[in-house]
Formats: sequence, C-alpha cells, structure tokens
Amino acid sequence: MRQPKQPPAISKEAAKACDEAIDAMLAAYPDLHGALVSTADGHVVATRLPQGWERGDVAAMASSMTALAESVSQRTALSRCRNVIIEGEGGHITLLKVDRALTLTAVGKPTMNLGLQLSACRSCAEQICRSMDAQADGVASSTGSTRAHR
Repeated sequence: MRQPKQPPAISKEAAKACDEAIDAMLAAYPDLHGALVSTADGHVVATRLPQGWERGDVAAMASSMTALAESVSQRTALSRCRNVIIEGEGGHITLLKVDRALTLTAVGKPTMNLGLQLSACRSCAEQICRSMDAQADGVASSTGSTRAHR
C-alpha cells in the first residue's frame, strides 16, 4: 500500500513564527477574512481561515497558482514572480512568496484596499523571515555553524 505524502520538515518554531505573524496581520487589518502559510508543495504550515474553508485545498491551489505564475513570469522575461493577485467580486486574494519554500495567502473582504492588502502581506512575510532568520542564527551560534535562510 502506498504511503501518504509527508509534509516537509518545518520546525515547530518556524510554524509558530508563521502563526504569530498571521495573527498580527489579521489583528491590524480587520478587512482580511483570513490567511495561511503553505509550503511550495501545498502543505499547510499555519492557518487562520474561517471555519468551513478547506485549508488543504486552499494551500494546494495557492502552491499551483504560485508555480504557474513563476513559469509565466520567466517565459515573459519578467524574471522571478513576487506575488499573485486574484480580484473577485467578493474580495481579493494575494499570494506572496515568503521565501523559496513558503507562500503566504491572504483573503481580503471587498472593503479591503488591494494596495493595503499587498503591503500587509509584504510586512507579514518580512516578519516571518526575520523570525526564521533569528531562529537560524540562534541554532548556528549554538552549534558553531553558519546557515542562510533565503
């Protein structure tokens, strides 16, 4: 029997950093429905989505959309894709790369200003990176090694 695909190793500290960054963003921007951080292969790392929303499905589709946008960007000589914006009648969805392994997805209400949503996502992603870099620095200093997050 085939074994289910296991999520990649994301430390508890990294997942906690993602949770804290999402919580801070949602507290600061009440016009956001919710957000999640997922891996490049579509596994959920942290989530604050409304009840009833399929987290795994959203994470998997965010991964696919980000990969497709990356391919389109490269084929049209735009270099690397930084984000994807979906504008629907019921609001906006922003997909933003946190780093090579993680994507932040945020869902805004129709009352959320799109530019403000994108700015909030960038700040959230930067907070996650800073936390993960600090954790990596702490591990490196305790083991005597060096490690780059990005």
